[in-house]
Amino acid sequence: MGDFPTEFLNEEQILQRLDQEIRLCRSQHSACSLLVIAPDPNSTPGPIWQPKAAQSLTDALIERLHSYLADHDVFARLDRRQYAILLPGKGLQQAYDLAEATRIKVEDSPFPANALRPRPCKLTISVGVAEWSEDLPANQFLARARNAHEEARSNGNSVWSSAD
Repeated sequence: MGDFPTEFLNEEQILQRLDQEIRLCRSQHSACSLLVIAPDPNSTPGPIWQPKAAQSLTDALIERLHSYLADHDVFARLDRRQYAILLPGKGLQQAYDLAEATRIKVEDSPFPANALRPRPCKLTISVGVAEWSEDLPANQFLARARNAHEEARSNGNSVWSSAD
């Protein structure tokens, strides 16, 4: 079951997918990273968390991120304000670089006007970055990325990694 406004994975589903990817990473001795992204509250244009507006924002984010994501990367909506991108096979530096590119792409690309937003708007985002480490369960992996996001947001940084 997905998240109603998005048709993407919800938090429970992303935890299940994280478990699968962690098992794969262990067996292949490969990296796995996770981004947690959320628009900054002060840049949010009006009621974007209502279902239709949230879907519009989700579609716009995906459009901007499409060229940066590999086919096996997973985009998920965690809750009304946070999104996650699971990056199997990518280490912390690759994830951090993707987070910075994502932030720039979103901030440099105004969101078009529509029925819910009468004028185009710019949005700023904060991104938390975490890399999976051996024996780290899925819920702690997600918590690490969320904590990194909270650090980015509260410290006024646009991107914050769990290694910072």
